[in-house]
Amino acid sequence: MLEQLLDLAKTHLGEQFHADPEVDNAIAPDAANAASSSVIDAIMSQVKGGNLGAITEMLSGSNTDASHPEVQNLMPNIATTIAGKLGIAPEVANGLASKALPLIMNMLNGKVGQAQAGGIDIQGLVGQLTGAAQGGGGNMLGNIVSSVLGGSGGGLGSIVGKLLGGK
Repeated sequence: MLEQLLDLAKTHLGEQFHADPEVDNAIAPDAANAASSSVIDAIMSQVKGGNLGAITEMLSGSNTDASHPEVQNLMPNIATTIAGKLGIAPEVANGLASKALPLIMNMLNGKVGQAQAGGIDIQGLVGQLTGAAQGGGGNMLGNIVSSVLGGSGGGLGSIVGKLLGGK
């Protein structure tokens, strides 16, 4: 599932970065790879650490603006990671991160919106999962992360995979 999201993100970011006059076309493909993997890693790190805000926002079905608190929370680490991977100035990496993070979050939100229009209650599922995780529902958060990372079974990973066009 994450590979599908990464592939979509790399494609969209590559096109966006190539067309952006602020991004050197010579680094656009590498920038797309570094930005997309950095964003996914940062989001998963937040989920593993118990910050369900990022995953809740990604599954809201609504567009995530660059000024959203979750975006602002994740931005510094993503920019630092991109700068390290590409050996570029922090200001340039921050610009890449500010374009990549909302794009990736909104890609998933778009799929969630389509599912909601089709009658799937994503918000109800997210509410149940976050409530169980916050209420000490066993190792619910670990199970969520495992599913999202491609673990076996159904659950959130299966649902998100279907949203992205998987089976």
